[in-house]
Order: sequence, then C-alpha cells, then structure tokens
Amino acid sequence: MLIEIIINRITAAITTGLDIKDWLIIVSILLIYAAISIPMGLKTGCLIITPLPKGWPKKILSMIRVLIIPVIPEELLFRVILLPHPFIEKASEMQWMIIAILVLAVFIFYHPVLALTVFPPGYPTFLDPIFLAYAGLLGLACTIAYRITGSFWGIAFIHWLIDWLWIYYLGGRTKLAKYDLL
Repeated sequence: MLIEIIINRITAAITTGLDIKDWLIIVSILLIYAAISIPMGLKTGCLIITPLPKGWPKKILSMIRVLIIPVIPEELLFRVILLPHPFIEKASEMQWMIIAILVLAVFIFYHPVLALTVFPPGYPTFLDPIFLAYAGLLGLACTIAYRITGSFWGIAFIHWLIDWLWIYYLGGRTKLAKYDLL
C-alpha cells in the first residue's frame, strides 16, 4: 500500500507538466523569494556576491551537479513523496496544510542533521539560524508551487535556481569551501 502511494505520487508529479500559468506562478514565487532573501542576506552578510566558475564547461557541470544533488533527491522526498499529490489524492485543505507544515519542519531540521552526519562541509553553515530561515523560505516556496502546480518540474526548477545561485554567485561556495563544488 505505502509503495503504491509513493509510486503514484512520483508518477503524478513527474507526468504533470507546466503551462504558461504555472510558469508565471513559478516566476512570481522566485521574485517574492528574491525580494525577501536578497536584501536580508546582503544586510546580514550571509550573501556575498562572488564570481561564477570560469569557463562554460565548469558552469554547465556546476548546474548539473546542483540538480543531481541536492535538488532532485530533496524535492522527491520532501515534496513529492511526503506530501499528498494535489490533483490525485483527496486530502482536505486543512489536512494538506498540516502535513505540509510538518514536512517543512522536517526539511528545515534535516539541514543541521545533514551537516552533523553525512555532509560535514555544511557545518557550521547549515546550523546558522539565517541559513535555516533561507532553507525554510525555500521549502515554503517549493511547497506552495507544488500545491498549485502538482508538478515536480516546477519545484525542481525553483530549488535548483536558488541553490545554484547561492552556491556559485552569492557566497555559498566559500561557506562550503571544504567541498569540491567545481
């Protein structure tokens, strides 16, 4: 039963495409995220503008690397598998919101656990309250996009763009210096 639910959720999320309205929602969510996070990050020093990797091959490899890890596994787990699919499952708005809040809390808590276990380069950044606020805002943005679109592709794009820009253009690479990020 559980395996069937997981397979149905993954199948539905991956096969749900995005139309123009969905892309407008995704762009709007990204603009709201940027309007909140960039001023806060520049003011606190959490975000620092840094040069991109030199050469197109490194830029393309860096984009692919961020998509493969962490974006795809995190979005599959924290949105697609753990949340009821908005179009195929019958969860009330209240049920969906309660589950979404719990999953968002787990997503935020997962980052410090990751840094203290399997991803030591994330220490101490992944324990920083400002970073965790960014992670929470990212999780919220992806959760809202998933609720509206039901598509894995939209949430993967949001998460990928935000992570890639943070790692390679807004100082994340220096905060994770012990990790080879290209």
